[in-house]
Amino acid sequence: NWWWNAAAAVRKDLMLYKRPPVEVSLANRNTLVLKMGFSVWHDRRKALLLDKIIPDHGHLMHVFLLRLPEMDRFYHLHPDRTGPDLFSEELPSVSQGDYQVFADVVRESGFADTMTAQITLPEVSGQAWSGDDSATSPTPITSTEQKTAAAFEDGGHAEWIMGGQAIRAQTPMLLRFRVLDQAGKPATDLEPYMGMAGHLVVVNKDLSVFSHVHPSGSVPMAAILLLQGSGAGARDAMGSMPGMREAALPWEITFPYGFPQPGKYRLFVQVKRRGRIETAVFDTSVVAP
Repeated sequence: NWWWNAAAAVRKDLMLYKRPPVEVSLANRNTLVLKMGFSVWHDRRKALLLDKIIPDHGHLMHVFLLRLPEMDRFYHLHPDRTGPDLFSEELPSVSQGDYQVFADVVRESGFADTMTAQITLPEVSGQAWSGDDSATSPTPITSTEQKTAAAFEDGGHAEWIMGGQAIRAQTPMLLRFRVLDQAGKPATDLEPYMGMAGHLVVVNKDLSVFSHVHPSGSVPMAAILLLQGSGAGARDAMGSMPGMREAALPWEITFPYGFPQPGKYRLFVQVKRRGRIETAVFDTSVVAP
């Protein structure tokens, strides 16, 4: 009856997780502004340390801009906190278009949030890309079916080692990628990118799946460091992410992952070589389990 339905609706709002809303806007025609909205779910759980944000891979927020509908522009940004629940960054050069926005933060408990929004951007003529920020301009997703090799701007390339097998949804697997230099030989110049051998972003064509994955899995590095230590020392470590020495890395990188549902996916693999962030883009179709 209506009473039970109303009681169930209230309990659902109180118990089931809801990610906070985020408003995204452009100020002064070149500054991306993100305002995290009020979340009843988080506000009721302040004692569980679910409201305070901590650095992950040296940044409080990781923002991914993906141009729609062809996924032919991809930007990885790290805005700074400029006020309570407010983040902003002066954009480098960005192409105009409609963008899906994914904003990643990690709570003090180690709990990760991915907030989503959309924004239409004009052509932005900003500064050169620097720091941990990066960009790439792949071919439209509708123009490719299965893409297992991706060129870098310097002439090297990356390969997705699939072994000729179909990828099935809901099946845990290791995604294997190899990085080669201009001569087609194993790259020897790989460096840690924000404390990791690589970063992987997985998005399906209808945007119902977004995953930010590392060689250690999808658990935020900040959460792993919390498990390894406690107190101020662990929180300080999260800012610098010292988990990997600045030595040459292996040319093969693996990511544990399981595609949650069938469909067409685009994968963005990010590595760092000789101080430059490179992004390799792959496409695949995932079949039913």
